[in-house]
Amino acid sequence: MPERGFTLLEIMLVIFLIGLASAGVVQTFATDSEPPAKKAAQDFLTRFAQFKDRAVIEGQTLGVLIDPPGYQFMQRRQGQWLPVSATRLSAQVTVPKQVQMLLQPGSDIWQKEYALELQRRRLTLHDIELELQKEAKKKTPQIRFSPFEPATPFTLRFYSAAQNAC
Repeated sequence: MPERGFTLLEIMLVIFLIGLASAGVVQTFATDSEPPAKKAAQDFLTRFAQFKDRAVIEGQTLGVLIDPPGYQFMQRRQGQWLPVSATRLSAQVTVPKQVQMLLQPGSDIWQKEYALELQRRRLTLHDIELELQKEAKKKTPQIRFSPFEPATPFTLRFYSAAQNAC
């Protein structure tokens, strides 16, 4: 007469399946408890790193336009800043409503470089001022990087209404 009961293999399989199921449940609950500002900051950092790598690989000048309530990745084509197309980075990224962004540029070297370019074209001071005002109204990225130059220094802070900056 065969013996009744479970083999060691069957018991180990059941314990493994219970552990696997509980790990999935714990991970689901753990991701929901993350503050929205921290999640938005991590998302930006991941996208920014991918975009910066793309600038080096493709040899293009790229930038990030910080325009609350979100940001957009841009590319310099034919003398104009245009939104990046044909990638998953192309869409305007909107941060959650409870998250605020604060950009602190570390340098205005791009604006100074543009002013020097205008001076080289022998424009009058009034014309240079008008051109700079026009340029400021355009949607140009505040953060720029090229494969051959250092990136624009900046600090971007993500705030939540319920907590301090990340």
